[in-house]
Amino acid sequence: MIHFTYRMIDETRAEIETIFNIEPPQEVMVRCVTYDGNELPSPDNLPTGKGFKRFYIPSTNKFEFELIDIPLTPDEKIAQLEQQLKITQDALDALLLG
Repeated sequence: MIHFTYRMIDETRAEIETIFNIEPPQEVMVRCVTYDGNELPSPDNLPTGKGFKRFYIPSTNKFEFELIDIPLTPDEKIAQLEQQLKITQDALDALLLG
């Protein structure tokens, strides 16, 4: 079981503040929602350079996700630049070599 706290950000959506993988302290437990699972849902197949914010909808007991930009790791940046370089080189070769 997972426990989490949240704060309402508008009339229907709440931003998840704290996630507990163990039983939280009793003073926090009164503010927790218990989710029956090993982990909270997450979006599938995140594109490179994207993360997500997880929102809880108390009226339906469901989750929503909002994609956010995150900086590329050095390895991801190198891979991106190598891919762009290959595309540029292939275009130049096609122009020069016909």
